[in-house]
Amino acid sequence: MKNFIIKFSLFVLTFYCSNITFAQNSGTGLLIQEDNQTPLISPFSGKKATDLKTVVNLKPFAPIPEDQGKISSCVGWSIAYGAMTIMHAQRENWTDKEKITANAFSPHFVYNQVARFKDSDCGTGGAHFSHALRLIMEQGVCKRNTFNLSADRCDVMPKESQKIDAAQYRIKDYLQLFKSKDLEKVKIRRIRESLNNDIPVIVGMKLDDTFMDIKPGDKYWKPSPDSKKEEN
Repeated sequence: MKNFIIKFSLFVLTFYCSNITFAQNSGTGLLIQEDNQTPLISPFSGKKATDLKTVVNLKPFAPIPEDQGKISSCVGWSIAYGAMTIMHAQRENWTDKEKITANAFSPHFVYNQVARFKDSDCGTGGAHFSHALRLIMEQGVCKRNTFNLSADRCDVMPKESQKIDAAQYRIKDYLQLFKSKDLEKVKIRRIRESLNNDIPVIVGMKLDDTFMDIKPGDKYWKPSPDSKKEEN
């Protein structure tokens, strides 16, 4: 059995809730609640800030980016398709993008089971990080080649055979890196420490329409001044 330890960070006012969509009708989906149940990682790493690497690149282990479509499934994509796939590729020492993507984990296996939506409104309900991570700790997550749906399908649940396959990819635990009220320097330090240990960090953040306006060739995202004021 393969066990992973996932560390994740939780920001206040992160992704728009699923009932709020962008003008371009692209999905988001993270539902925010202050998590007082998930334990925090130890504040002492044993390293000084000057000992931390200034550059860390996990991109060689990442799958090819894809579009989540119009449904609010970002939690499934960020945790299963993103972080879990990166950690699996690290463990197997894979850097071939095609191979990594072919063995990526299924975002729908997670999202379809934890999303908060009504049957008549499939796909507009978002999900909590903690609910998704708890599911992966208890059930695991299967690979997308086992449970592969089109981006906008949220009405299909995994079969028992797919859950049996998922059980070999359960996580052992998951931790918060910091609380939303922590100082910015503390947040940055915790993220740097995690990345220095080659552990991907699952991050939620507030987005506005300008994020969806990013075009090929753009090097940076420039949030609108109004969204910056709202964060403060």
